[in-house]
Amino acid sequence: MLGSLISGVIFGGIHCLARNFQFPTQMEQTLWRACSLLSTCIPLLAILLTTHWIRVHNASEEDGPKFDSHGKITGPLMLVVLVLPYLLARLFIMVEIFRTLLYLPPEAYIET
Repeated sequence: MLGSLISGVIFGGIHCLARNFQFPTQMEQTLWRACSLLSTCIPLLAILLTTHWIRVHNASEEDGPKFDSHGKITGPLMLVVLVLPYLLARLFIMVEIFRTLLYLPPEAYIET
């Protein structure tokens, strides 16, 4: 799981490097920047929240078995708050990569 989260951070970080590239519209550039930041920050946030949750969960097990009412809320909450925005951000980045190929500047077609 940690490897997936770290690779997600690296994926988002690489796309943050393209923040000043040419895009067909200003809106697409803004969305690219936002989605790149989301795909970088959400895995970091997931690492922090998961580490905190494991630490709290392990501490409560030392006191004896207890009914975990937060466990029923944690999964769906993380799905809605972290996973869904992350997937949408990555989907936008992947679609925008190919969409931007249709709008290359004329200099891209000059033979060298």
